Amino acid sequence: MMKILTLLLFLAMVSPYSAIIHKESVSMDYGKRFDSNILLPDSVTGKSAIITEVSVAPSFLVQFNPATMLKCGFSMGAEEQDAFPNTNVKRLGLSMNSKHLFSHLTMAGMGAEWNKSYSDNAFYESNDFAVWLLGGRYLSPKTNLEINLTGTQKSFPSLYRNSIKDLAQKSFYYDYRQTELECQYRRIQSEQWSFVWTLSGGYKDFYNDTHDSDYVGYFPVIDYIDINTGDTIYLPPEDSVVPIYQANIHQKDKNLYTGLSATWSPVKGLAFMPRLSGRMTFSNDEYFKSRSMSMETLARYRFGQAFVKLSYNFQYETYPARKKPDDGRWEKSHYAGLTYGYDLFENISLQCGLNYRKFNSAADRDDYVKKTATLTLSATR
Repeated sequence: MMKILTLLLFLAMVSPYSAIIHKESVSMDYGKRFDSNILLPDSVTGKSAIITEVSVAPSFLVQFNPATMLKCGFSMGAEEQDAFPNTNVKRLGLSMNSKHLFSHLTMAGMGAEWNKSYSDNAFYESNDFAVWLLGGRYLSPKTNLEINLTGTQKSFPSLYRNSIKDLAQKSFYYDYRQTELECQYRRIQSEQWSFVWTLSGGYKDFYNDTHDSDYVGYFPVIDYIDINTGDTIYLPPEDSVVPIYQANIHQKDKNLYTGLSATWSPVKGLAFMPRLSGRMTFSNDEYFKSRSMSMETLARYRFGQAFVKLSYNFQYETYPARKKPDDGRWEKSHYAGLTYGYDLFENISLQCGLNYRKFNSAADRDDYVKKTATLTLSATR
């Protein structure tokens, strides 16, 4: 990674036509969101709340020459609510992107991003780090091919799953490292039509999965008599059972994804964007092997200073190794959203939205319906 960055900077500095240009910018968002059903990592609460979200993201772009640029960014934000104060989150982030055009047909780039979340709830406190390499080439004036290699790591520094009370939590809360190779083929078919085909594969290692074992049952512990005193020892309820765990499985997943999306613009300002995708997860832990598919459609219409966006998404996922209904052998969800935006001034816009999500699974206890309403004020400079 360091060698590639050094090469890009060297290409920028040795150019006899170098003329460094820089630009500073900042974006700010302040929003309110009403959520009819707050979801916690271990439960569907059924409680509603008004959530306040605020973020600030300054950035600095340097263009060393017409072919090479470097952009650095910083972000901070917070999310607060009164219903469950211990789930409030504060966030910090750093990012870096660099791109170089070797010719008008070939491009290479690289980047890195770090995000840190702070919260009193261990499930919401995390460290995220990602690095990526990007290469692209135009195969023809209407066809472009891009390849992206990404490495990510996610960790939960305050989360330790070693209690029987944690059994309901799902695997995605474990620390993991993931490597993914993605290929995108873009084609402009006509002035109205274009499409993108995506194919990717990845390897995910839950590298810190050593403190937890798979729960398989329990055996009861009855009250007993102390042989020294003859007194009966009554155990408290939390100690009346002893959990049984099988040998721990160091979970490692392999993912294969493909998706096809299109954009159709029959008239100026109007666009329809359908997408169909599928994912297969192969895991050494049979419980997490899965097959999923997703269908999505989005319509967007811009008129003057305003725009309207409609979206719908359907997802279905199955876990073949889960034989009991309570294990959640299948999951499906429907999502629909309506967004309206208006440019109040050149750099200030207002957006409001209504969203509906319905989730069902073979384990009925996980079913829920969520309705949200959002209002966001955004400014850029």
